[in-house]
Amino acid sequence: MNNSAEKISPNITAQHNTLRRSFSMSKWTKPIKILLVEDSPLVQYALTTMLHDLGCRFDWAENAEHAIELASQNDDYSLVFMNLGLPDMDGIEATKILRTLDNIQDKPIVAMTADSRVESIERCYAAGMQGFYAKPKTEKDLENIINRHVPRSLETVQA
Repeated sequence: MNNSAEKISPNITAQHNTLRRSFSMSKWTKPIKILLVEDSPLVQYALTTMLHDLGCRFDWAENAEHAIELASQNDDYSLVFMNLGLPDMDGIEATKILRTLDNIQDKPIVAMTADSRVESIERCYAAGMQGFYAKPKTEKDLENIINRHVPRSLETVQA
């Protein structure tokens, strides 16, 4: 656990653990690996905990430069979750760069953000994103987003 995750209040952690126990984990027919691009330590902690509980593998990038570096070195991402408000460049510009990489061109990139303005949504789709979501509040929300965007060969199977 990194230092930023340790700063989260015990109350939030207890609430999150209760949510984690209330959902059953889905199994995918093949491993799903996600690139999570998120600069907020609190959001990063919540999302990576949920991804772990869902059985997903993931890499976390705290800024666009790190995301581009990770994406250029990995061929096995099934999905990219992109925050729009990154510290070094916005997620839309980062997506445009990711779309130039051979190994990520055809992978789904979805925005996860609090910015729901129509112009932001339009810019996301114009940059090559396949989805636009508010940051998920529950593990089931996150699972539903993943299920909407993973290729058919990675669909969930009932345990």
